[in-house]
Amino acid sequence: MSYKIVCTGNPNKNTIASAIRDKFPSCDFLHLTNGYDLRLWDDERKQIFTNKIKDYNVFINASYISHMAQYDLLNLVQNTWSTGLIINIGSIAEHDSSFGTYQVEKNALKTRSLQIKGKVKCSHITIPGLNDSKPGHEDWMPLSHVADIVHSILQSPYHIQLIQVI
Repeated sequence: MSYKIVCTGNPNKNTIASAIRDKFPSCDFLHLTNGYDLRLWDDERKQIFTNKIKDYNVFINASYISHMAQYDLLNLVQNTWSTGLIINIGSIAEHDSSFGTYQVEKNALKTRSLQIKGKVKCSHITIPGLNDSKPGHEDWMPLSHVADIVHSILQSPYHIQLIQVI
């Protein structure tokens, strides 16, 4: 199968998006710097996003944006596509109530991911802390490992619904 991939996040920063770009050079990216405000707070932003994602069959929902934005993006993609694969990036914070609202949002994303069945499929990856080159993160999971996991999902003949890396 041929994949046309779009990913949230700025690949010019040390983010999951940069690792995705390294692994999938033809991937496109949506982020504020290139004109995509993914806080879908009004119909205009929703329409711009919806028009853009129609051209893809893999959506990597990698950018955490507050106020349930990842959840909203997931639902908009699922409602727009007739077929495709959504890959949501979760967090180990799903298991830690000390993260407050972030934990709630990531768990809502995971729960919604697991509910999606049919021709539009959804995979959810729960990941630990990432080595984003910030002090104290040196021993955390390399960003490239997330891209490797995404690659494994795309290469699998089976639908992988949930991966949890601890």
